[in-house]
Amino acid sequence: RLVRTVSDNGFSQRVSCHPLALASRTASRLMTSSSAPSQLMSLLPAGSSGAEGASVTAVTLADFLDENGLDGVDLLKMDIEGSEFEVLLTAEIDTLRRIRRVELEYHERQGPESKKDIESRFEEAGFRKTFDTGQEDAYGLARFERQ
Repeated sequence: RLVRTVSDNGFSQRVSCHPLALASRTASRLMTSSSAPSQLMSLLPAGSSGAEGASVTAVTLADFLDENGLDGVDLLKMDIEGSEFEVLLTAEIDTLRRIRRVELEYHERQGPESKKDIESRFEEAGFRKTFDTGQEDAYGLARFERQ
């Protein structure tokens, strides 16, 4: 659907679509497989054995940037249905510093990490939060800009 939408709107020369997922390490992972809307689909936890799902190539944020020759990114829009914790909390600070602005959808976390952990990680990389719609650890949208 994404490739078709990009093409239908005349953005094929400016937008590249990559059939992969961001994760804490580069590996093959399982994604929930369903006919449900895409916002209900997510990566299954690493090492999920016996689970059913679609196999997807997962890469780290650093590997994605490197493989695509991206030394700098003006805007990273991240809407990855809960995997933002895994990706952002394991990304190297130098990797995050390659990004100028992040528009992030975050979700209520089922594990020990929280939205505060993401905020602290961005602060460590020189970002400041400039917008946040959510509550403490519930779902929301946030913007971080590197100073």
